[in-house]
Amino acid sequence: MEFEQQCTTKGKWPDNGITVNFKLTYCNSASTKYLYQMLEIIRTWMKAGVTLVVNWYYDDNDDKMLDDGQDIAEALDCEFNYIPLS
Repeated sequence: MEFEQQCTTKGKWPDNGITVNFKLTYCNSASTKYLYQMLEIIRTWMKAGVTLVVNWYYDDNDDKMLDDGQDIAEALDCEFNYIPLS
């Protein structure tokens, strides 16, 4: 929240928006819940005109990790960039 307060106080968000990169090796229901909560907060900044880019990296052999990212994106109604790691 410190970042949000700094941007709100100064009245200026980063010009190029906010990029969030996720490179997880494992994701369970508890971590999914926290990722969702964090992104939900960041998503509210979009209402203030902030551009949000979410990059979801996953092992190209791990369909489960790809599915997890797609599920979170769908629940948030947010677009993710899916980037396979080889």
